[in-house]
Amino acid sequence: MQPDRKNMFRPGRFFGIGISGQERVAAMVRAAITIFGVLAVIYLGTTYYLSQRVEAARQLGLLATTLQQYHTQMLQLRRNEKDFLDRKTTAELDKHAANYEKTLAVLARARANPEAGSDDVAVLDNLNRKTEDYRKAFLEAAKQQTLLGFDENSGLQGTLRKSVHELESVVQKMGDVDAEVRVLSFRRHEKDFILRERDEYVTKFDTVMKEFKERLATGKFDAASQQRIGALLTTYNTAFHDFVTGTFAVKTAVAWGRAGAQGAQNPVGGFVA
Repeated sequence: MQPDRKNMFRPGRFFGIGISGQERVAAMVRAAITIFGVLAVIYLGTTYYLSQRVEAARQLGLLATTLQQYHTQMLQLRRNEKDFLDRKTTAELDKHAANYEKTLAVLARARANPEAGSDDVAVLDNLNRKTEDYRKAFLEAAKQQTLLGFDENSGLQGTLRKSVHELESVVQKMGDVDAEVRVLSFRRHEKDFILRERDEYVTKFDTVMKEFKERLATGKFDAASQQRIGALLTTYNTAFHDFVTGTFAVKTAVAWGRAGAQGAQNPVGGFVA
């Protein structure tokens, strides 16, 4: 049988597909539009996600760089603090003041950066407050240490040294061996406290002071000597207890300052590790 050439190319007969050529092309166009639409959505979504990640990385870079600089400055401040407490010189005080200003400048520059976001500013402001708290604590410790004295000839240390030397001189002139021994005990307990800063030496000092005053009241000294020794004991006792109070005030201020410094450095670790 001969093929029906007449009907072979009628619509709907090409390759046996029951749709016209126009419908087939339209379906292909619609499918292409759908595919390209999906691809466009995926592209736009991916582009937005990547742009957000890039922006977050840029912002994190700004904050992380600042925190790294801040961390370095805080370490320098802590070093200045330790040097001051060890050496007790005004030079170390000046170094601490200079590095404190540098630390605040690091935070101020980052805060003024137009790229700093609100979250960045909140972190920077918090660090600024903690740094100021640390500085206040350090200044309190420095103030108390200045009152105590930077060496044995200044501050309360100087008063202690002068008082006990005068007491020792008066007692030696009297030739009272027992009194001389008690004065030496004073000095030993005083020096032990200065070195170790423990309450037990305060108790020992007070015991010797009580015994000395009781002996003084027995009338074994002439009136002039008794009055002179009594005045020196009072001055020495007051200076020693003021020194004790100041010593513990320094320790409290240092502990407060170190806690503040630790609080300031805690949020930094995750960014600079």
